[in-house]
Amino acid sequence: MFRILFLLAIGVGIGYLARRRSFAHKTERGVQFTIAALLFVFGLSIGSDGALIRNLGAFGGQAVVIAVLATAGSRCPAFHFRERRPPMKGNALTLGCFLLGIAFGLSGLSPEWLLDAALPSLLLSLLVLQVGVGLGANDDLRGIVRSLRLRMLLLPLFTIAGSLLFSAAAALLPGNRPLAECLAVGSGFGYYSLSSVLIADVGAASLGEGGAAELATVALLANVVREMFALFCLSLFARWCGRVAPISAAGINSMDVCLPGIVRYSGGSTQLVPLAVLHGIALEVSVPLLIGFFCRF
Repeated sequence: MFRILFLLAIGVGIGYLARRRSFAHKTERGVQFTIAALLFVFGLSIGSDGALIRNLGAFGGQAVVIAVLATAGSRCPAFHFRERRPPMKGNALTLGCFLLGIAFGLSGLSPEWLLDAALPSLLLSLLVLQVGVGLGANDDLRGIVRSLRLRMLLLPLFTIAGSLLFSAAAALLPGNRPLAECLAVGSGFGYYSLSSVLIADVGAASLGEGGAAELATVALLANVVREMFALFCLSLFARWCGRVAPISAAGINSMDVCLPGIVRYSGGSTQLVPLAVLHGIALEVSVPLLIGFFCRF
């Protein structure tokens, strides 16, 4: 979280100092290419993970149900903030890069350097830096900060409440997991790495090591699905529910990988960037607290 905030601040500083230079206003194409590369590497890591692929059949259905319900629940309160409908644009390039990465990973031909754990972090850092430059170069930077309203600061709370409410509904479906486990999985808000690790660790006391590992796998798959679902459907959320809806649907990713899409589908305006970043920070802080609570039952 602090690394992302630091890079965003550095980018804003660079953009502000270079606001009279043309390159500071042309970061959109670089952002698109960086997102495409990030999704390719992410897909590659999924396709190369044999354990994850083997568990798709066993836990994939449960994960998808919880992910879809949590995402749907998170965006329902966004109707309260609904404004105008921005134009809908496709995500064929990003989806294609993600699927290509999975296919390349399944082939077993990927070189070791593409599987380096530091590569996604490097690409994410580059992405956040570019977003910061674009924000800093904006002619109305002060107006962006002043545009925040108190009711908008309630959005993280609404996202948490909606996600948990709809995640709880998954427990009512046949063949799904108990209420507390569905709530623990839904509390990841798209943070698949931290949520799965926390559940495997904290949940061992109440579920046993085997049960905690199983639930951690469901959490990993569900939050991966939520991140991808949010990323590829941002335009639909903005069109149907207003320009604030993509922030809720993105969950914790509203402050990093989904941030360029939020800007793009809010009509190209950067006014929602502070809200999106604050939203992501609030959810990141809540993840360990909520998972720790629900894993006690």
